[in-house]
Amino acid sequence: MICLDVFPRVRWICMVWFALISATAWSEGEKDRVLNFSAGWRVDSLLPENILQLGSLYSCGSGWCVDIEEFLGSLNISRQRLDRRHGMQADTGSRNCTDEYLTTISGARSIALTAKLQKTKTGYLLEAGRYQYVWILDPKNPSGLLLQGIEELSPGGMQYSQPVGFAYWSDDFRNIRFERSQYDAYFDGDIAHKNMRMGVGDDWQITRTSMDFRKFTADANDPQILGLTQSGMPEVLKRMKKQIKVHHSVLPPLDPMTGQLRFFNHEYGHDFNANGCFDEFGHNKLMLPVVQNNSIVAFVFAEYTHDKQDGVPMLSVGRYFRPK
Repeated sequence: MICLDVFPRVRWICMVWFALISATAWSEGEKDRVLNFSAGWRVDSLLPENILQLGSLYSCGSGWCVDIEEFLGSLNISRQRLDRRHGMQADTGSRNCTDEYLTTISGARSIALTAKLQKTKTGYLLEAGRYQYVWILDPKNPSGLLLQGIEELSPGGMQYSQPVGFAYWSDDFRNIRFERSQYDAYFDGDIAHKNMRMGVGDDWQITRTSMDFRKFTADANDPQILGLTQSGMPEVLKRMKKQIKVHHSVLPPLDPMTGQLRFFNHEYGHDFNANGCFDEFGHNKLMLPVVQNNSIVAFVFAEYTHDKQDGVPMLSVGRYFRPK
């Protein structure tokens, strides 16, 4: 157990941190690897909002380039339908319903931005697009990086606060096809979350999270989709006063490099109407894998949930990692 004081306004948060990637990754062969990151922060303005990012830094020519997808909370981005359906397996409801299509969230994409990466005593200074990121080594986990600061490069730019983020060096996976065996394991994790009811100004709530791919099964009609149906959380069951299920669907990136980030698409949601089908509003999570020796050892992710009521989306930034 360790205590960290690395996120602004979040004091001494105790967590258990695990690592699998060798600490020597910081001094050996960065140019042959990619740096995958997830990040979030608050924009301090008359109309404050929050921004999420997923990014991948890689060598290009004699320097660095970065692909970034940015998600603005103020846009309350709607989900986009994919051509595959969920396969919920529930013992509740009459099944007189149809599972809805998987969906995803698409942000503003910036491909092959010229970037600058400077190694510091405590981590890295990254310049990409209009932003400067300050990444520091995890104090108790030198294989991971934590986002300490974010600011605009141009003088007089927007002011930001509440930076939170995670990054790992990874083998280059942009042109490989993933197999289940590469990630069929239990992953521990950390998540920084803003509930849609909290508004844009509140602090991130940082808690533990996890993902166990061993519990997922391939869909009978579409084996590329992995599904997991389980009981709702006890507090949700108590509030709803009935048995309801939660369903998760995971769709790996199916094709090699296509001009965008190659993330795993994870969508999950409660069966609040208890009809046994995934036919209600869900949550969208995009997970960038971290690869070492042809095995996925971690993910960094951004989660964005469109809100139909007050227009304030639910936002999360996090990571999964294999425990030792």
